[in-house]
Amino acid sequence: RNFPFMWDRTTTECTNNFAGHAASSENETKALIAAMDQYKAAIRMYLAVHTYGEMILWPWGYDFLHAPNAEDLQRLGEQARDALVAAGGPEYEVGNSADVLYTATGATDDYAYSLGVPYSYTIELTGGGSQGFDLPASDLPRVTSQTFELLKVFGRHAGTLSLTP
Repeated sequence: RNFPFMWDRTTTECTNNFAGHAASSENETKALIAAMDQYKAAIRMYLAVHTYGEMILWPWGYDFLHAPNAEDLQRLGEQARDALVAAGGPEYEVGNSADVLYTATGATDDYAYSLGVPYSYTIELTGGGSQGFDLPASDLPRVTSQTFELLKVFGRHAGTLSLTP
């Protein structure tokens, strides 16, 4: 939530969604911005992988606005979800970030989309453990193999997209 697209400050550092003192203030954010800016013409798809919630989310997340290619984003997200279900995984909810979850500013998927990356998603994986964010190690093989099926759908689609000249 520290990316310089529709960034907004949060009130306190002691929250799970602290966005930094300023947009792009964190070293990790700066590194990703540099890489994304340098290679944006070659980036066909961007996937931010989080835990937890069992969702596939697409832009925009900063407000209740849908990306211009919302139908394509939804369709591909549903195909990925269906592959996950076919592999024995849960049925993830697919949709616009703000509609499905809540508004969030400064997100990486919104930033990537703002650069012209046509397919940009946040994937909220299966949770577990006492707080949801700490999936037990015994669940990792199952969740990993199921998630791989979802990721293959995105990868195959990215391979069909042409690069920006």
